[in-house]
Amino acid sequence: MIRSDNFGLLFNINDREPSFSLGEFNINRTEGKGFPFGITATLTVGDSARLYHANEPGGTSSWQTLHNLYLSKNVHVAGRDVEIDFGKWATPIGLEVLESSSNDNYSRGFDFVYGYPNYHAGVRAKLPLNSRISLEAAVVNGWNDVADDNNAKTVYAVLTLKPNPRLTANLSYIGGAEGTGAFGSGIPKGLGSVTVNLVDANASYQITPKAKLAGSLTYGNASGSVNNVHESGDLLGMGGYARCQLTPKFAIAGRLEQFEDIPGVGGNGLRVGATGGYLKLRGATLTLEYTLLRDHLVSRLEYRHDHANHAVFGNGSGSGTPDQDTLYFSQVYKF
Repeated sequence: MIRSDNFGLLFNINDREPSFSLGEFNINRTEGKGFPFGITATLTVGDSARLYHANEPGGTSSWQTLHNLYLSKNVHVAGRDVEIDFGKWATPIGLEVLESSSNDNYSRGFDFVYGYPNYHAGVRAKLPLNSRISLEAAVVNGWNDVADDNNAKTVYAVLTLKPNPRLTANLSYIGGAEGTGAFGSGIPKGLGSVTVNLVDANASYQITPKAKLAGSLTYGNASGSVNNVHESGDLLGMGGYARCQLTPKFAIAGRLEQFEDIPGVGGNGLRVGATGGYLKLRGATLTLEYTLLRDHLVSRLEYRHDHANHAVFGNGSGSGTPDQDTLYFSQVYKF
Protein backbone atom coordinates (compact mmCIF):
# COMPACT_ATOMS: atom_id res chain seq x y z
CA MET A 1 0.00 0.00 0.00
CA ILE A 2 1.24 3.49 -0.84
CA ARG A 3 1.46 5.71 2.23
CA SER A 4 -0.36 8.99 1.71
CA ASP A 5 -0.53 12.05 3.99
CA ASN A 6 -2.60 14.08 1.52
CA PHE A 7 -5.82 12.33 0.53
CA GLY A 8 -7.21 12.91 -2.97
CA LEU A 9 -3.85 13.82 -4.55
CA LEU A 10 -1.98 11.53 -6.91
CA PHE A 11 1.63 12.74 -6.83
CA ASN A 12 2.24 15.24 -4.02
CA ILE A 13 1.02 12.83 -1.36
CA ASN A 14 3.53 13.19 1.49
CA ASP A 15 3.98 16.19 3.82
CA ARG A 16 7.27 17.89 4.64
CA GLU A 17 9.28 15.61 2.36
CA PRO A 18 11.25 17.14 -0.52
CA SER A 19 11.21 14.71 -3.40
CA PHE A 20 12.32 14.27 -6.99
CA SER A 21 8.97 14.19 -8.76
CA LEU A 22 9.76 13.53 -12.41
CA GLY A 23 12.62 13.38 -14.85
CA GLU A 24 11.72 12.97 -18.50
CA PHE A 25 13.66 12.35 -21.70
CA ASN A 26 11.95 12.30 -25.11
CA ILE A 27 13.08 10.42 -28.22
CA ASN A 28 11.32 10.92 -31.55
CA ARG A 29 12.22 9.46 -34.92
CA THR A 30 10.15 9.97 -38.06
CA GLU A 31 9.69 7.15 -40.54
CA GLY A 32 12.06 7.08 -43.48
CA LYS A 33 13.66 4.87 -46.08
CA GLY A 34 16.01 3.32 -43.55
CA PHE A 35 13.22 2.31 -41.17
CA PRO A 36 9.55 2.31 -42.27
CA PHE A 37 8.10 3.34 -38.88
CA GLY A 38 8.30 6.38 -36.66
CA ILE A 39 9.32 5.83 -33.04
CA THR A 40 8.20 7.79 -29.99
CA ALA A 41 9.69 7.02 -26.59
CA THR A 42 9.28 9.07 -23.41
CA LEU A 43 11.49 7.80 -20.60
CA THR A 44 10.53 8.79 -17.04
CA VAL A 45 12.00 8.40 -13.55
CA GLY A 46 10.92 9.70 -10.14
CA ASP A 47 8.04 9.46 -7.68
CA SER A 48 5.40 10.66 -10.15
CA ALA A 49 6.35 7.98 -12.69
CA ARG A 50 5.96 5.33 -9.99
CA LEU A 51 2.60 6.61 -8.73
CA TYR A 52 1.29 7.10 -12.28
CA HIS A 53 1.71 3.33 -12.83
CA ALA A 54 0.62 2.23 -9.35
CA ASN A 55 -2.31 0.10 -10.64
CA GLU A 56 -0.47 -1.51 -13.57
CA PRO A 57 -1.38 -5.25 -13.60
CA GLY A 58 1.97 -6.03 -15.21
CA GLY A 59 3.84 -4.46 -12.28
CA THR A 60 4.71 -0.85 -11.54
CA SER A 61 8.46 -1.39 -11.80
CA SER A 62 8.10 -2.96 -15.25
CA TRP A 63 6.52 0.10 -16.90
CA GLN A 64 7.13 3.20 -14.78
CA THR A 65 10.15 4.20 -16.87
CA LEU A 66 8.18 4.15 -20.15
CA HIS A 67 5.60 6.93 -20.28
CA ASN A 68 5.23 6.56 -24.04
CA LEU A 69 6.59 3.85 -26.31
CA TYR A 70 4.97 3.33 -29.69
CA LEU A 71 5.60 2.85 -33.40
CA SER A 72 3.88 5.09 -35.97
CA LYS A 73 3.02 4.61 -39.61
CA ASN A 74 1.47 7.21 -41.91
CA VAL A 75 -0.93 5.82 -44.50
CA HIS A 76 -3.06 7.51 -47.17
CA VAL A 77 -6.76 6.58 -46.92
CA ALA A 78 -9.58 8.14 -48.97
CA GLY A 79 -7.46 11.15 -49.79
CA ARG A 80 -6.41 11.76 -46.18
CA ASP A 81 -3.20 11.14 -44.27
CA VAL A 82 -3.86 8.85 -41.30
CA GLU A 83 -1.36 8.15 -38.54
CA ILE A 84 -1.50 4.62 -37.08
CA ASP A 85 0.23 4.06 -33.72
CA PHE A 86 0.90 0.79 -31.92
CA GLY A 87 2.24 0.54 -28.36
CA LYS A 88 1.74 2.49 -25.13
CA TRP A 89 0.83 6.17 -24.78
CA ALA A 90 -0.58 8.71 -22.33
CA THR A 91 -4.34 9.13 -22.53
CA PRO A 92 -5.63 12.01 -24.67
CA ILE A 93 -8.69 12.38 -22.41
CA GLY A 94 -8.85 15.43 -20.13
CA LEU A 95 -7.13 18.80 -19.78
CA GLU A 96 -4.23 17.83 -17.48
CA VAL A 97 -1.18 15.64 -18.10
CA LEU A 98 1.63 13.93 -16.19
CA GLU A 99 4.15 16.72 -16.78
CA SER A 100 3.45 19.54 -14.32
CA SER A 101 5.11 22.19 -16.51
CA SER A 102 2.50 21.50 -19.22
CA ASN A 103 -0.36 22.26 -16.80
CA ASP A 104 -1.40 25.64 -15.45
CA ASN A 105 -1.32 24.34 -11.84
CA TYR A 106 1.29 22.21 -10.13
CA SER A 107 -1.14 19.76 -8.49
CA ARG A 108 -3.66 17.75 -10.54
CA GLY A 109 -7.41 18.02 -10.19
CA PHE A 110 -9.73 15.33 -8.85
CA ASP A 111 -10.79 14.43 -12.39
CA PHE A 112 -7.17 13.58 -13.24
CA VAL A 113 -6.90 11.40 -10.12
CA TYR A 114 -10.31 9.69 -10.17
CA GLY A 115 -12.13 10.53 -13.38
CA TYR A 116 -9.74 9.66 -16.20
CA PRO A 117 -7.41 6.85 -17.20
CA ASN A 118 -3.69 7.63 -17.18
CA TYR A 119 -2.44 5.61 -20.15
CA HIS A 120 -3.33 2.91 -22.66
CA ALA A 121 -1.73 0.10 -24.65
CA GLY A 122 -3.09 -0.95 -28.01
CA VAL A 123 -3.55 0.52 -31.49
CA ARG A 124 -4.93 3.94 -32.46
CA ALA A 125 -5.58 6.05 -35.54
CA LYS A 126 -5.36 9.84 -35.80
CA LEU A 127 -6.88 11.56 -38.80
CA PRO A 128 -7.97 15.05 -39.84
CA LEU A 129 -11.61 15.21 -40.93
CA ASN A 130 -11.15 18.73 -42.29
CA SER A 131 -9.04 21.79 -41.51
CA ARG A 132 -10.86 22.36 -38.20
CA ILE A 133 -11.88 18.92 -36.95
CA SER A 134 -9.74 15.87 -36.17
CA LEU A 135 -10.48 12.43 -34.74
CA GLU A 136 -8.45 10.00 -32.66
CA ALA A 137 -9.86 6.49 -32.16
CA ALA A 138 -8.32 3.45 -30.49
CA VAL A 139 -8.76 -0.15 -29.37
CA VAL A 140 -6.80 -0.68 -26.16
CA ASN A 141 -6.39 -3.11 -23.27
CA GLY A 142 -8.23 -0.68 -21.01
CA TRP A 143 -7.50 1.88 -18.30
CA ASN A 144 -3.91 1.83 -17.06
CA ASP A 145 -2.94 -1.67 -18.16
CA VAL A 146 -0.14 -2.62 -20.50
CA ALA A 147 -0.58 -6.19 -19.29
CA ASP A 148 -4.33 -6.79 -19.71
CA ASP A 149 -6.10 -8.16 -16.63
CA ASN A 150 -9.16 -9.46 -18.49
CA ASN A 151 -10.02 -10.74 -21.96
CA ALA A 152 -12.07 -7.71 -23.01
CA LYS A 153 -10.96 -4.63 -24.93
CA THR A 154 -11.83 -0.99 -24.44
CA VAL A 155 -12.47 1.56 -27.19
CA TYR A 156 -12.17 5.33 -27.11
CA ALA A 157 -12.66 8.23 -29.47
CA VAL A 158 -11.64 11.89 -29.13
CA LEU A 159 -13.13 14.51 -31.45
CA THR A 160 -11.16 17.77 -31.50
CA LEU A 161 -12.53 21.05 -32.83
CA LYS A 162 -10.30 24.06 -33.56
CA PRO A 163 -12.50 26.65 -35.29
CA ASN A 164 -9.86 29.35 -34.79
CA PRO A 165 -6.39 29.68 -33.20
CA ARG A 166 -7.88 30.79 -29.87
CA LEU A 167 -10.37 28.00 -29.21
CA THR A 168 -9.80 24.25 -28.80
CA ALA A 169 -12.64 21.92 -27.76
CA ASN A 170 -12.59 18.16 -27.20
CA LEU A 171 -15.36 15.59 -26.86
CA SER A 172 -14.18 12.17 -25.65
CA TYR A 173 -15.77 8.78 -25.04
CA ILE A 174 -14.19 5.65 -23.57
CA GLY A 175 -15.99 2.41 -22.81
CA GLY A 176 -15.43 -1.26 -22.15
CA ALA A 177 -15.17 -4.01 -19.56
CA GLU A 178 -12.29 -3.29 -17.18
CA GLY A 179 -10.50 -5.63 -14.84
CA THR A 180 -10.89 -4.22 -11.36
CA GLY A 181 -7.18 -3.60 -10.86
CA ALA A 182 -6.89 -1.41 -13.93
CA PHE A 183 -10.06 0.51 -13.07
CA GLY A 184 -8.66 2.18 -9.98
CA SER A 185 -7.56 2.05 -6.37
CA GLY A 186 -11.15 1.83 -5.07
CA ILE A 187 -11.44 -1.83 -6.11
CA PRO A 188 -8.93 -4.60 -5.25
CA LYS A 189 -7.14 -6.16 -8.18
CA GLY A 190 -8.41 -9.39 -9.69
CA LEU A 191 -11.78 -9.46 -7.94
CA GLY A 192 -14.09 -9.08 -10.90
CA SER A 193 -14.89 -7.05 -13.99
CA VAL A 194 -16.52 -3.62 -14.26
CA THR A 195 -18.07 -2.23 -17.44
CA VAL A 196 -17.19 1.46 -17.65
CA ASN A 197 -18.52 4.23 -19.90
CA LEU A 198 -17.11 7.75 -19.66
CA VAL A 199 -17.84 10.96 -21.58
CA ASP A 200 -15.72 14.10 -21.20
CA ALA A 201 -16.14 17.53 -22.78
CA ASN A 202 -13.55 20.26 -22.34
CA ALA A 203 -12.56 23.51 -23.98
CA SER A 204 -9.76 26.06 -23.74
CA TYR A 205 -10.07 29.65 -24.95
CA GLN A 206 -7.19 32.11 -25.28
CA ILE A 207 -8.96 35.40 -24.56
CA THR A 208 -5.84 37.45 -25.23
CA PRO A 209 -2.19 36.42 -25.73
CA LYS A 210 -1.82 36.73 -21.94
CA ALA A 211 -5.15 35.41 -20.59
CA LYS A 212 -6.77 31.98 -20.93
CA LEU A 213 -9.93 30.28 -19.67
CA ALA A 214 -10.71 26.55 -19.72
CA GLY A 215 -13.41 24.24 -18.44
CA SER A 216 -14.32 20.56 -18.33
CA LEU A 217 -17.35 18.37 -17.61
CA THR A 218 -17.11 14.61 -17.09
CA TYR A 219 -19.73 11.91 -16.57
CA GLY A 220 -19.16 8.20 -16.15
CA ASN A 221 -21.03 5.09 -15.07
CA ALA A 222 -19.83 1.65 -14.13
CA SER A 223 -21.38 -1.67 -13.18
CA GLY A 224 -20.14 -5.19 -12.72
CA SER A 225 -19.08 -7.85 -10.29
CA VAL A 226 -16.61 -7.15 -7.49
CA ASN A 227 -15.65 -10.25 -5.46
CA ASN A 228 -18.83 -11.96 -6.75
CA VAL A 229 -21.02 -9.09 -5.56
CA HIS A 230 -22.79 -6.81 -8.04
CA GLU A 231 -21.72 -3.17 -7.74
CA SER A 232 -22.56 -0.06 -9.74
CA GLY A 233 -22.00 3.66 -9.55
CA ASP A 234 -21.60 6.95 -11.35
CA LEU A 235 -19.08 9.78 -11.33
CA LEU A 236 -19.51 13.43 -12.14
CA GLY A 237 -16.63 15.88 -12.43
CA MET A 238 -16.41 19.54 -13.38
CA GLY A 239 -13.65 22.10 -13.35
CA GLY A 240 -12.92 25.68 -14.28
CA TYR A 241 -9.43 27.06 -15.01
CA ALA A 242 -7.95 30.52 -15.55
CA ARG A 243 -4.43 31.77 -16.24
CA CYS A 244 -3.01 35.25 -16.70
CA GLN A 245 0.54 36.16 -17.73
CA LEU A 246 0.99 39.35 -15.71
CA THR A 247 4.56 40.04 -16.85
CA PRO A 248 6.93 38.21 -19.21
CA LYS A 249 8.21 36.21 -16.22
CA PHE A 250 5.31 36.16 -13.73
CA ALA A 251 1.96 34.39 -14.14
CA ILE A 252 -0.98 33.48 -11.92
CA ALA A 253 -3.39 30.58 -12.40
CA GLY A 254 -6.45 29.27 -10.59
CA ARG A 255 -8.68 26.19 -10.58
CA LEU A 256 -12.13 25.50 -9.09
CA GLU A 257 -13.40 21.93 -9.20
CA GLN A 258 -15.91 19.41 -7.94
CA PHE A 259 -15.94 15.62 -8.15
CA GLU A 260 -18.79 13.32 -7.10
CA ASP A 261 -18.48 9.57 -6.54
CA ILE A 262 -22.10 8.38 -6.64
CA PRO A 263 -22.86 4.81 -5.44
CA GLY A 264 -25.50 2.65 -7.08
CA VAL A 265 -26.20 -1.01 -6.33
CA GLY A 266 -24.01 -2.12 -3.43
CA GLY A 267 -23.88 1.30 -1.81
CA ASN A 268 -20.16 1.89 -2.43
CA GLY A 269 -18.60 4.55 -4.58
CA LEU A 270 -16.49 2.82 -7.24
CA ARG A 271 -13.83 5.48 -7.87
CA VAL A 272 -12.56 6.92 -4.61
CA GLY A 273 -13.13 4.01 -2.24
CA ALA A 274 -12.67 6.04 0.95
CA THR A 275 -16.25 5.89 2.26
CA GLY A 276 -19.19 3.55 2.07
CA GLY A 277 -21.47 6.03 0.36
CA TYR A 278 -21.83 9.19 -1.68
CA LEU A 279 -18.70 11.35 -1.69
CA LYS A 280 -18.41 14.92 -2.93
CA LEU A 281 -14.98 16.55 -3.23
CA ARG A 282 -14.45 20.25 -3.88
CA GLY A 283 -11.18 22.07 -4.45
CA ALA A 284 -9.82 25.57 -5.00
CA THR A 285 -6.22 26.09 -6.16
CA LEU A 286 -4.09 29.23 -6.64
CA THR A 287 -0.71 29.01 -8.38
CA LEU A 288 2.00 31.67 -8.69
CA GLU A 289 4.63 31.07 -11.36
CA TYR A 290 7.99 32.74 -12.01
CA THR A 291 10.49 31.83 -14.75
CA LEU A 292 14.25 32.35 -14.87
CA LEU A 293 17.20 31.42 -17.08
CA ARG A 294 15.45 32.35 -20.34
CA ASP A 295 12.29 30.53 -19.18
CA HIS A 296 14.11 27.22 -18.69
CA LEU A 297 13.62 27.28 -14.90
CA VAL A 298 9.95 27.36 -13.83
CA SER A 299 9.28 28.01 -10.11
CA ARG A 300 5.79 27.64 -8.67
CA LEU A 301 4.25 28.42 -5.30
CA GLU A 302 0.79 26.90 -4.90
CA TYR A 303 -1.93 26.90 -2.25
CA ARG A 304 -4.80 24.43 -2.42
CA HIS A 305 -7.90 23.97 -0.25
CA ASP A 306 -10.00 20.81 -0.53
CA HIS A 307 -13.33 20.06 1.14
CA ALA A 308 -15.40 16.87 1.31
CA ASN A 309 -18.83 15.91 2.63
CA HIS A 310 -17.11 13.22 4.74
CA ALA A 311 -14.07 13.40 7.01
CA VAL A 312 -11.73 11.72 4.53
CA PHE A 313 -8.71 14.02 4.80
CA GLY A 314 -5.87 13.65 7.23
CA ASN A 315 -4.95 10.03 6.78
CA GLY A 316 -7.13 8.78 3.93
CA SER A 317 -8.95 6.28 6.15
CA GLY A 318 -12.21 8.18 6.58
CA SER A 319 -11.49 9.13 10.21
CA GLY A 320 -9.87 12.51 9.73
CA THR A 321 -11.30 15.90 8.77
CA PRO A 322 -13.52 17.20 5.94
CA ASP A 323 -10.98 19.91 5.02
CA GLN A 324 -7.42 19.81 3.75
CA ASP A 325 -5.00 22.68 3.06
CA THR A 326 -1.76 22.08 1.18
CA LEU A 327 1.10 24.38 0.16
CA TYR A 328 3.69 23.43 -2.46
CA PHE A 329 6.89 24.86 -3.86
CA SER A 330 8.13 23.27 -7.06
CA GLN A 331 10.84 23.85 -9.61
CA VAL A 332 11.06 22.45 -13.13
CA TYR A 333 14.02 22.81 -15.46
CA LYS A 334 13.21 22.42 -19.14
CA PHE A 335 16.00 21.74 -21.59
